[in-house]
Amino acid sequence: MKEKIRRARTSISFLVMVAFMLPMVISVYAGEPRLIGGYGVDLSCDDPYHNVKGGSSTTFIVQIKNTGTLDDTYEVTATSIEEIVCTVNGVNADQFTPYLITLQAGTSTTFEVTAKIGDVPEGRWAIIVSAYSQNDTNTYDYIELIVNVNEEDLSIKITQPTNGLYIQNKKIIPLAFPLVIGEIIIQARSSQDSIDRVEFYIDGEIRSVDYEAPYTWLWDEKIVGGHTVKAVAYDKVGNIATDEQGVWIFNP
Repeated sequence: MKEKIRRARTSISFLVMVAFMLPMVISVYAGEPRLIGGYGVDLSCDDPYHNVKGGSSTTFIVQIKNTGTLDDTYEVTATSIEEIVCTVNGVNADQFTPYLITLQAGTSTTFEVTAKIGDVPEGRWAIIVSAYSQNDTNTYDYIELIVNVNEEDLSIKITQPTNGLYIQNKKIIPLAFPLVIGEIIIQARSSQDSIDRVEFYIDGEIRSVDYEAPYTWLWDEKIVGGHTVKAVAYDKVGNIATDEQGVWIFNP
């Protein structure tokens, strides 16, 4: 009987120990928040893709959050190829001289990662931003930011309507100017893949915004006469391109 009681107590003690230790060894894959022994960190960026030209610079806003249950200090670094010089809040931050950020448990803040583009070929280049806990070497997170080096200027082109007669969105015959009868889908295109959004205007008044290619807007209001259609494109670093098209429309 005593032996059974002893074994039962041993089993209960083991289960209690497992239940206590399990939350302390939670871990997830690299690139996602990690929590080990009460320490945790999460990095994120709402706009991780920037279109730039060689010789210019661009700045990302990165959020860091203490996802643990203990206050912590993080060593933050930002690195890329040699021709792209990265800083964190204006300070060079690599593995030898990281930028330090201290956060209370459950709080967050943002910091700037600025990339100065040197003489690099056109294409996409990665910036790796990492945050390591000073209190637990197993607690870290990283994200990848992308700079797309493109020497071509941002452009946008209205591709519908063009010169011709349109009836209910269908082009019937070519003309010397756009003439629209009924509703029509305004279409605009760009050769760049870094477009953030395209705004559509009629006579200087914004009517629609499209965030995904192909960029379109259904112009179906009751309207008659000559009007100006304008498309305004914005890329992810604030560059702007516009195109306008005069249109005669009859949609009473």
